[in-house]
Amino acid sequence: MQTHDRRLFLFLFHRYPDDPFDRIWESDSVRRANYLVDVAPGTERISTTKPIFVGTNEEAPEKVMQTAVVGQDGSLNYRLDLEGFPANAWGVSYFAEIEDLAPNETRKFKLEVPGMPALSKPTVDVEENAQGKYRLYEPGYTNLTLPFVFSFGFRKTNDSSKGPILNALEIYKYVQITMGSQDGKQIVHGSATFTFS
Repeated sequence: MQTHDRRLFLFLFHRYPDDPFDRIWESDSVRRANYLVDVAPGTERISTTKPIFVGTNEEAPEKVMQTAVVGQDGSLNYRLDLEGFPANAWGVSYFAEIEDLAPNETRKFKLEVPGMPALSKPTVDVEENAQGKYRLYEPGYTNLTLPFVFSFGFRKTNDSSKGPILNALEIYKYVQITMGSQDGKQIVHGSATFTFS
């Protein structure tokens, strides 16, 4: 896989020592022509200094999860121009409830991707899905075909009192590794010598 896009929603470019995958995270505030546009009105940046439990699959760094954007008007919209697409891809969103909601407040929302209605079916309730506040929840899709211009959004549900929250996202483009590359030889060697017990 080739890393195509990794966004967090406060810092600029940054590496974190607690990131087991040594990723470079880029802020959505970095603007390039025709790259990250169509940000929804009412999008607000928030952050916390409280610890976030991140010990799950992709292990996003805690500092990444301590920042987020929220859709105060009920939605978060983005459009990414993905260089080298259309292509098969893998994508994951990172959520953590980092606001202290009142007992009568709820935050539920759905992903909306034009032309891909199947992605919009699940409802995200971060606090419920992550089993508490200040905990990472990371839903994703491992087999997507994404266009060059990728538009997506998160919309609050009718029974939600708060707009959506998004801490970070990653998009990877699947690339074929040929046996003529040094990477291909290493992968074949590694898979031949690695066993599962």
